[in-house]
Amino acid sequence: KTIISPKEYEQVRYISDAVHRHPIAANILKTGQAEASIFSTDEKTGELIKVRPDWMHEELLVDLKSILSASPDYFSREIWNRRYFVQASFYLDTANLEYGGRFQNFLFICAEKEPPYLVEVYLLDQGSIQAGRDEYRRNLDLYHECRMNDKWPCYNGGKIKEIGLPGWAFRTLEN
Repeated sequence: KTIISPKEYEQVRYISDAVHRHPIAANILKTGQAEASIFSTDEKTGELIKVRPDWMHEELLVDLKSILSASPDYFSREIWNRRYFVQASFYLDTANLEYGGRFQNFLFICAEKEPPYLVEVYLLDQGSIQAGRDEYRRNLDLYHECRMNDKWPCYNGGKIKEIGLPGWAFRTLEN
């Protein structure tokens, strides 16, 4: 087991308390199931797939995120940068294979990591879910093709490519 420091434990406790004080988040987390592993088979490729949502509540899949800022602008960028839209779509589709289409929406409960530990609840819009579905479908099809052919892409097409320091490193050295 991983042991956390007293400071980390305190932070986790504050975040948890903040989430449970938020009226919507607290209500959602009153009933449901935590971290259920869901296994299925992709209908197109036959690949075995697995998801583990943080929380399943009625018709919702819920992902809890500890985050630097729970503001809409910041979290919207995180949805893109960390591919949460892909995760959400994959989780919804996989869960629905096993639960007969029960899950209609994907929620994020975002809790800030620093005081005052603000909490926001976001419903991922259907356009983002479809974009994520298109992306995971491309990813899963590529994985299947690579596995079947035992040929895996590499960054440089198998060729030598010259590389150097990133531009910011040179600027840092100049100062």
